[in-house]
Amino acid sequence: MSPNLLDVRGFTLRKRNGEPLLSNIHFSVGAGEIVGIVGPSGSGKSTLAKSLLALHEKESLPTHEGEALFKGEDLLKVSPKAMRRIRGREIAIVFQEAQSALNPLMNIGNQIKEALRQTGIKSRSELTECALDLLKTVGLSQDELQAYPHELSGGMRQRALIAIALAQKPDLLMLDEPTTALDATHKARILDLLAGLNQARGIAILLISHNLAEVAALAHRVIVMDQGCIVEQGTWETIYESPQSKAAQELTLYFA
Repeated sequence: MSPNLLDVRGFTLRKRNGEPLLSNIHFSVGAGEIVGIVGPSGSGKSTLAKSLLALHEKESLPTHEGEALFKGEDLLKVSPKAMRRIRGREIAIVFQEAQSALNPLMNIGNQIKEALRQTGIKSRSELTECALDLLKTVGLSQDELQAYPHELSGGMRQRALIAIALAQKPDLLMLDEPTTALDATHKARILDLLAGLNQARGIAILLISHNLAEVAALAHRVIVMDQGCIVEQGTWETIYESPQSKAAQELTLYFA
C-alpha cells in the first residue's frame, strides 16, 4: 500500500467525444501535507479536484486509465454509494463561491448541524455544542449561528463553508480558489486559518489557486498545471527561482 494519503497515477479524463481534459496526471498528497496546485485559468486545476470526487461535468467521463488511490481505495472505481461515504466524511471540498455553495434559506448553524448529523449525532444540545465549537475553530462567534449567508461578509461566508467541511472530520480538505473574491486582509486570515488547521489537526490540504504567492505561504509542495497536464512539481522556492515550464514562468512574474 502506498504510504501517501492520496496517490494519483496516470489519471486521464476525457469528454464523451474522446477529447482529453486531463492527461496522464501523477501526484501524491501525504498525510498531514499541504500541496498547492497552481496554473492559469483553464489549466485543469478545478476539473482535477472535482473529478477525483466524481463531481466532473456530465459531458466528461473518467477513463479506466490510471488510478487515484485514497487510503488504498481507488476513487476512480468505487461505487456511487461508496463515493457518497468518502465525499464529506473522508475528503471534503470547499469551492470558491461561498455565496452559491451555502443555502440562502438556512441559517449557518442549521447548515453546520446538517453536516454534523451525517456523523450520527442526534441530540439537539450536542449538535448545537459541536456547531459552536466548529464556528470557534474557524474564527466565528456564537452570533453567526443564527445568521443567514447574506448577512455575513465574504470572508465570514468562506469560514462558515470551511466549518461545514470540517464537521465530519475529513482526512483531506480540498479548497478550490478559496480566497478569490476576498480582499487582502480576509485572504490572509483564511490562509492563517488553513495553516492552523493543518498544524492543530494534522489535516492534509490540497489548495488550488492561480496565485503562486498564496500557495507559497502555505504549501509544502507545489504542482504546476497547464492545458490539462502537470508540467512541473517541487517546492515553491525551486519553482520560483528556476521555473522550467512556460506556465510557471508566467506565474512567477506576478509573484508578490
